[in-house]
Amino acid sequence: MVYYRVFLSPLRRFPGPNLAPISKFWYLHHTSKGNILQVLRSLHNQYGNIVRIGPNELSVLSLDALEPILGSKSKMVKGPWYAIYRDL
Repeated sequence: MVYYRVFLSPLRRFPGPNLAPISKFWYLHHTSKGNILQVLRSLHNQYGNIVRIGPNELSVLSLDALEPILGSKSKMVKGPWYAIYRDL
């Protein structure tokens, strides 16, 4: 699994912390410490607008990406919690 996440995943070309492709533990660690926003800001300053923050996650810092990612015509798969708002 680690080999796939680091070398074969479609997200492998996006930069980020060394542990990000392997596990979400580094993210959970910073979240539990309450400094995840500062860490993300630092990562975006270091790597640019798109940073890999997990095995299957990217952090995108661009308003131009908002509509293609979250828009109603987007082909991106959204998480299950989006259905909560759709069904209201």
